[in-house]
Amino acid sequence: MPYVKRRMHITCREDECLKLYELLKDKIPALSYVKLEMTSSGLLIEAYGYESEIKELWFVIRKTLTSLREALSAKPSKKYSIDLLVRMTRKTFPPEVLVEVLRARGHHAEFLSGEGVIVSSAPLEEVVELANKVAELNREASRVSKGTSTRYFIAACSAILGTSVDDVVKISLELNILREDEGKYTLTREWRKALNEVLKALKRG
Repeated sequence: MPYVKRRMHITCREDECLKLYELLKDKIPALSYVKLEMTSSGLLIEAYGYESEIKELWFVIRKTLTSLREALSAKPSKKYSIDLLVRMTRKTFPPEVLVEVLRARGHHAEFLSGEGVIVSSAPLEEVVELANKVAELNREASRVSKGTSTRYFIAACSAILGTSVDDVVKISLELNILREDEGKYTLTREWRKALNEVLKALKRG
């Protein structure tokens, strides 16, 4: 199969172009040659490779641009693709935990697992910031958690309260929400219910 050369121009606003450039520069499919160049009217892409590779590249670009434009839209509630957020943060995170943290910030938020998106009223910058935080806390919580639900609870609680994982464990033990289990900790109830109990207890003082 012979190699082909293609030039593609994406018309986009400056903020869209900059974010698209950052998302694509390290994530595009492997080709013999790819060049990304910002222009006054958009993003110019030159690619050289097999026809099938060029088609894959174009599919990735269109999918990323569609997700980005949705995330940057002025609609009250926007759909944030999990794939887009992972690309922007370069980290994986549990969407269920991010939703709870967004709700605690006063935003509408729900995870549509079938679509792989989070619908939220929060702006993109805040969603990305919190996704980063959740990813880090989820990783840290894994060292003291026994089971996924316990890890989700500790990460969510730590992100919402702005306190350390160890402090969350201490508070939760005092409230009998966590119990020690073979050197780690496990929940005594469903993790969202446990989260609400901790938040209510702290609010009461």
